[in-house]
Amino acid sequence: QSIGPDGWRYVPRPEGEGGPNLGIYGCSFTYGTGLADHETYAAQLQAALPEARVRNRGIGGQSTVQHFLQFRRDIRDKVVDAAIFGIFSDHRFRNIPHPKRMVDFLDEEWSHLGVEHVPVLRQGRNDDGHEVIYVPIWQPALQGAGFDAFLPDDHMIDAATLTMLDEIRALGNT
Repeated sequence: QSIGPDGWRYVPRPEGEGGPNLGIYGCSFTYGTGLADHETYAAQLQAALPEARVRNRGIGGQSTVQHFLQFRRDIRDKVVDAAIFGIFSDHRFRNIPHPKRMVDFLDEEWSHLGVEHVPVLRQGRNDDGHEVIYVPIWQPALQGAGFDAFLPDDHMIDAATLTMLDEIRALGNT
């Protein structure tokens, strides 16, 4: 696994400049954990679209909210012209402040990496939109158990994910 000079997973591409820039956002499946550079689906897409410049924006363990934040930076910096989002069912739990998920962040490895906050989606009331907030993860209450009674239902989790996808679509159309 190689990291390119831009700090992202290397995508083998034909020589030459130009063409549209395609960003692929996702978690470890997009990054290609355990795969050689040419085996990732970003590399396979690059081989199928030699006129494009495919950029692998995958980072293991991230949520659709985190992908959106990177996509927003890439649009601001004019790094991408189009995007593909790799999503799987667990992302819906990563998009909200799910206590069982937050407990995972209490692992000492995250502390050594300097992770202090996790971005989560908060939906407005009465469809007033949404916002991304940053929740501190070093909360003593997360050490406890018995959060099940407070967890959102499947409808809320799915609604939050669909709201995030709507925001991605809207940003992509700007």
